[in-house]
Amino acid sequence: MSVGWTQDEVIVVVGFLMQRQERQVSTLQIEPLSDFLRGLPIHPKKKHDPSFRSASGLLGQIRYLYKSLSGEKRNSHMQEQFVTLYREAQKDKKHMVQIAEAIKRCMPVYSEIPFGAQEEQGDFPEGALLGHLHRYYEARDGRIAPAVQRCQVCGVSQQKTCRAGVRLLQAYLLVPPEDLAPDADYKKAPFIYVCPNCHHALHQLRPWRKTLQTCRDILDE
Repeated sequence: MSVGWTQDEVIVVVGFLMQRQERQVSTLQIEPLSDFLRGLPIHPKKKHDPSFRSASGLLGQIRYLYKSLSGEKRNSHMQEQFVTLYREAQKDKKHMVQIAEAIKRCMPVYSEIPFGAQEEQGDFPEGALLGHLHRYYEARDGRIAPAVQRCQVCGVSQQKTCRAGVRLLQAYLLVPPEDLAPDADYKKAPFIYVCPNCHHALHQLRPWRKTLQTCRDILDE
């Protein structure tokens, strides 16, 4: 049974390839990557048949990728997202590796935090796992002071848009997804407080905004 690839999985595979100096990859070298992908809490276990993310299957997928990149006819099993992300990663290999390593580094905490809703899956360019973890840290550690009454990006007023007792503003963690750690405490990390529209935009736009000023710059883009 074929199971579609998520953005998280493609990032991990492409990050692995970005760390290599040559395109020749053996099944033995792929086995740790296969084990990691099989352990990710993305696809239901009932979809894990013996061939699911197997080393031989991964090796074949990587070979199809390289054939596609060299202009050969694309195999019907080749996923377009591999080609797209690989080409994008060529612009900044180090950053792609950082994202892949962050997904792997935070593996211990995924089992402790209930995974997000289905609608989260396409929201973060870095994948659903880091996206859900980022939101979790924002909700857990981003305490909004009562004095904050306006979105710090667009300036929309809390009082004008919401009835009394309902919080419009949300905490936005300025730490980028690739820097997240599984045992981190972000209570003293830099946060800004934004409306849902600005929050959604900041989660999707890249490069990641790490300061209040660069967050405000999205209004001019």
